[in-house]
Amino acid sequence: MGSASNSLDEFSREDLIALIRQQAEHIRQQAERIEELRKQIEELRRKGHRQAAPFSREQRKANPKKPGRRKGQGRFENRAAPMEKPTDIRVVASPQEACPNCGGGLEIERVEEATVVDVPSVPAPVVVRYAVAVCRCVACGTKVRGEAEGLAANQAGATAHRLGPRIKALAHLLHYGLGIPVRKLPQILWETTGVRVTSSALTQDALRQAAADGPIGQHYQALRNAIRHCGVVHTDDTGWRIFGTNAYLMGFDAAEKAVYQIRYRHRSEEVAEIIPAGFPGVLVSDRGKSYDAGMFAEMKQQKCLAHLLRNISETLETKTGRARMFGVRLQVQLRQAMALGRAAPSPERDRAIDQLERELTWTLRNRVFKDDDNQRLLNGIGTQMDRGRILTFLRTPGVDPTNNAAERMLRPAVIARKVSQCSKNDSGAQATSAFLSVIQTLRKKLTPNASVSNLLLGVLAGNQQPPTRLPVTCDSLHTLQSNLIVDNGVGRKEDRALQGCSRTPVSGRRRGRGAKAPLRFDSRLRVSMLGLAGGVSVPMNWLVKSLRELHQKRLSRIDHRSPRIRAFQPSTKVIKLSLRSDVFLQRSGK
Repeated sequence: MGSASNSLDEFSREDLIALIRQQAEHIRQQAERIEELRKQIEELRRKGHRQAAPFSREQRKANPKKPGRRKGQGRFENRAAPMEKPTDIRVVASPQEACPNCGGGLEIERVEEATVVDVPSVPAPVVVRYAVAVCRCVACGTKVRGEAEGLAANQAGATAHRLGPRIKALAHLLHYGLGIPVRKLPQILWETTGVRVTSSALTQDALRQAAADGPIGQHYQALRNAIRHCGVVHTDDTGWRIFGTNAYLMGFDAAEKAVYQIRYRHRSEEVAEIIPAGFPGVLVSDRGKSYDAGMFAEMKQQKCLAHLLRNISETLETKTGRARMFGVRLQVQLRQAMALGRAAPSPERDRAIDQLERELTWTLRNRVFKDDDNQRLLNGIGTQMDRGRILTFLRTPGVDPTNNAAERMLRPAVIARKVSQCSKNDSGAQATSAFLSVIQTLRKKLTPNASVSNLLLGVLAGNQQPPTRLPVTCDSLHTLQSNLIVDNGVGRKEDRALQGCSRTPVSGRRRGRGAKAPLRFDSRLRVSMLGLAGGVSVPMNWLVKSLRELHQKRLSRIDHRSPRIRAFQPSTKVIKLSLRSDVFLQRSGK
């Protein structure tokens, strides 16, 4: 400090002024740099909280893809002519008097049809006016109102003028199905239908419909009970908010059903509300901890290979040299597995699957890497391989190697989340779950001449029956294998004899690394059902004997996953079983 002060004492007045100006310029530049860095930090903070990609990535691609459908993909067809109705307006296009090119005469070759479909210039809603006779009993003085179809018993006074079920079904479809905010629905409905409605009326009606005793609530509960009996279920989750509190929107998608539920936490307990521990099908999911809980240890699962490939690619971006070998080899093998999943069944495909399974088991063997990222990949993916949850789709037809179905079912809700600000209370969250589930399920049942609003109208009116527990047949698997477990009441001798009837485990799951698990029945009979045309893999006389003993014991104990045995005839070789529907198991072979 002393030398610095002595040097300043030697400066002249002009030198000091120049030094001050130089320091001021340096301070100004540093301030500009600090402001620039502050903006970058703020932008990174916003990107960290952003729930989806921004509209612009601030850099154009050098070779962008050509817009439109790719060649050979999609349905290439023209707009079909609308159905002819008596109310259609018919116009005749008169031919010209002469050829506009040369002035010659014209003769008619054919008459073509062209149509223009439009909406009416003034929407005309349908109004039903009821003349309700209000009577009074001359004996006791009780007031009695007239009755008519479509007229509510309490439709009087301030609630005498109500909206019909069709306009309410359309409003709920626009909000829950298409993600239009409630505050915009009154204007949209007025412009398109000519009906005036308020946002509060629609919200109150949605809460009533989604209540436990409402038609949507009852249908939603039936869907929750039915999806746990499907062959393949895809599940995923995304963020949600209930009055500003963080929550989770969970989606469960099957071939013909879809179920959503909103919960404050995403644990195995919340998953088990929809998919119980005894789920007989295949659960396709990511590597979330909720699906690896101990209660799901015996459940057949398939982990999304797209997520695994993405994790491997992110790891390879920062690796060079020999550190890339493990990730590249694993990436190639998983892509080979996906290619085998698309191949047609054949003996060559089966041999290739066996070879790939051995190679992948060797790649994911237990060892220690010097690179921490590769070690995390090995531990995470190797654990799932040990549990038999990587190549399930190759052994079980109808199972996808990716979880795209669940991600697609969540996409409309994610888009609606940006404009709806999620749910304001628990009742609103329940209504969102119920309506999303019902609407998404109805979309799976669409026919070319049907509309979701008409199907939703049938649910609101109670005309459409809720789904029941269907038999575990070919819901989404082409050859679904499910386990029917009943107490056979036999000893070890018969149990050992039964184990010798099959060389492969019924469930097809790998236990451990590279080895097939032996069949273990523990005094139970495990029957493999292959749809309606499948067969049992045990002697039929042994099966009938065991079922006769069960019948005499009045079915004292049956596993909770098994269907109830409604009736059977021991003298025949056809056993009638029931999952609230008749399923026949016929003996395979002679």
